Amino acid sequence: MGIKQLALSTLDKGMTLLGGKHEYKSTINVFDLIRTRLQGIIKSKYNISAQQCIEYFCSVNAAGKSISLLSEEFASVKPYLYDIKNEKYIADHAVLDFFSTPNPDKSRHELFKAISAYYLITGNSYLLALGGVNMPPIEVDVVDPSCVSPKESRIDNYAASYIVDMANGYQKQLEFGRVEQGKRFRYVEGIGRELYHIKNFNPGSDRLRGMSQLDMAFYEVEQSLKSSIHNLSILNKGARMSGALSSETALGDDVRPRIREELSREYSGSENAGKILLLDGGKFNWHEMSSTLKDMDFRFLKRDVEFGIYNMFNIPLPLVSPDHMTMDNYGEARVALYDNGVIPLLNRIYEELSILCLPRFKLDPNKFKLWYDVGEIPALEPRRNAEIQRKRESGVLTINEIRDLLGYDMIEGGDILYQPMTMVPVGTDTNLLKIPRGQASKAKFISIMNKQLDAEGNRKYTDVELEQIANKIGLK
Repeated sequence: MGIKQLALSTLDKGMTLLGGKHEYKSTINVFDLIRTRLQGIIKSKYNISAQQCIEYFCSVNAAGKSISLLSEEFASVKPYLYDIKNEKYIADHAVLDFFSTPNPDKSRHELFKAISAYYLITGNSYLLALGGVNMPPIEVDVVDPSCVSPKESRIDNYAASYIVDMANGYQKQLEFGRVEQGKRFRYVEGIGRELYHIKNFNPGSDRLRGMSQLDMAFYEVEQSLKSSIHNLSILNKGARMSGALSSETALGDDVRPRIREELSREYSGSENAGKILLLDGGKFNWHEMSSTLKDMDFRFLKRDVEFGIYNMFNIPLPLVSPDHMTMDNYGEARVALYDNGVIPLLNRIYEELSILCLPRFKLDPNKFKLWYDVGEIPALEPRRNAEIQRKRESGVLTINEIRDLLGYDMIEGGDILYQPMTMVPVGTDTNLLKIPRGQASKAKFISIMNKQLDAEGNRKYTDVELEQIANKIGLK
């Protein structure tokens, strides 16, 4: 069956190769789409495995750098317990003490970096809490997502259980069964272990796992990886391009393998670059497939696909590209990194940590939550200082209110609101301010003000008005 016949057959069956029956509307030619999918150019399914995502993270520089930058910034933010009703940050509580040493192997920084990195790499982060399921946990650690397999329930579309491969532990596998508690599911094993799943949004058919950001940047990641492999392969061949060796006479079956082996042994590899090719017997001609090193120049391809990966993770280019970096835009890029990358990650993961841990410490997640203080994030300090400066210059804040915004203690007398001395009520004649008080009598004041004329040459004030003004400002 040809490509066209296969495409028509697929359309008749409801586009089954493209994900099931649905109305398909696109400006892309459907035959081209199916052809490229069958040739392996377009991936045939979404939700690449966790192990493949980890390989991409380890092998593709732009992906690894993006995820490392975001997870490091995420882990550097100090967590607080936040009282939602009273809008108050609590710095001293048992739940915060627990996270300072969450397990014997990791500090808070290490654990939070692992949680966020796995979430960004695979779209999933699995937390294993040890201890009574209704008591404060003894320890919490993160599980490698490639070792976890959710099992779908036959009753609904949620996970019935999770299988965790503990190959390096004392048991080969642990199964965490579903327990319904209130409006949420908990997955427990026995009475002393709970598995909590943080997953990214997944529009595909596998709703039990989150979709990786690397899955969404699949083509950019593949192009970057394959272009690097291509360049490395050429370097291993001494930066010499492929070619063809042709013979003017027919080679026998016993001669061809010997020549191929000799060429591979004596002339391939960067250590043999520049050797003079010498073959005995017969006449041979060498044909270069590509004669210049321009063919191995993948800089522009790599640059474009790497920029696409950075954009996928909301990494501002001035933070990763020297060509885009200046002293002026670096601070703004740091602010953009937090606004678009770190802050959404904090909101997502802190919300899930609150659901997992706060009930164990007898705290209602509707009244309290693990949160962060934006005012303590150094990268956002320039914007915060600029905002405080605007408020200070507006004249609507007292000194103590400004000190509170900056994190300083109150001072005595700092609750007085000051205004510039040159400010006068609306409608006040500024000529009144030119008369020195204490040095002018009422008669002199009236004499001066009688000379004030309007645009038509008439007096501005009547004798009665001048008398009232003089009495009001205390002139005698």
